[in-house]
Amino acid sequence: MKKLILSLVLVFLLIMFLRLFVYSHANVCLKSGGVWYENTCLTGKTSSKQLEQLGLIQEEKTDKTDIKVTYPYQVAEYPEIFAVLKKKVNTAKKDNGFEDQDIELGMSGHPWSLNIDMSNYVSAGELASILGYVFSFTGGAHPNHSYFSVNFIKASEKQINLKDLFNNEKAALGAISKFSIINILKQKSERLNEKITEDEWLDEGAGPDIKNYSIFVFVPGEGEENEGIKFIFPPYQVGPYVEGEYEVTVPASVFYSYLNDNFKNNFKK
Repeated sequence: MKKLILSLVLVFLLIMFLRLFVYSHANVCLKSGGVWYENTCLTGKTSSKQLEQLGLIQEEKTDKTDIKVTYPYQVAEYPEIFAVLKKKVNTAKKDNGFEDQDIELGMSGHPWSLNIDMSNYVSAGELASILGYVFSFTGGAHPNHSYFSVNFIKASEKQINLKDLFNNEKAALGAISKFSIINILKQKSERLNEKITEDEWLDEGAGPDIKNYSIFVFVPGEGEENEGIKFIFPPYQVGPYVEGEYEVTVPASVFYSYLNDNFKNNFKK
């Protein structure tokens, strides 16, 4: 009986020691800015092999397809957002035909490839953003590029759409659209090496319509405030494929007066 009691005590002490050991390591990890996940401290220096073992990098290869998915390691801290990103991945696979059982390789004979990179994570104050870049090649004349974004409040993991930010959506979109069109015209002039003062693509793709500004991420400043919002315009939205995508960072001063009061503290005035 005494031996049994002694064994139980030793087991109890061992469990308590292991818990204290794990807690200590987790605490050090969090204080250093890392993310504690599956008894591993995740940082920007975590190896690809470790991230793959934890499911934050996923690779699937067959004779016909080559798929790679990269999640930001920070998302391990936000399980609900992690679930949202996984759904985004499944949607991208479906939309690009990678769930088709009868994939044809085409004349090139190269496997179809899909790369979904979500490693671009930004955070300032209460808000965070994840930008997803989708590259796919399915045997056509050229690969396809698309984007998606997930913006959220860190404490609650509640997702934020653009309309959630403003008390006057119409006025805010008008100001953002005006700034974006001027900026894109300037970028087009530089890319095409000629003065561009108008472009019919912009009336449709950068006009004051909420659907044109659905892909965005916050732009952190030096402190706890965001400097503004970066909008991404994929190929074909504001120009032909050959021009590629456009990005416009709209400073907070353009839309600050239209922000809902509960978001004003998150942006530089």
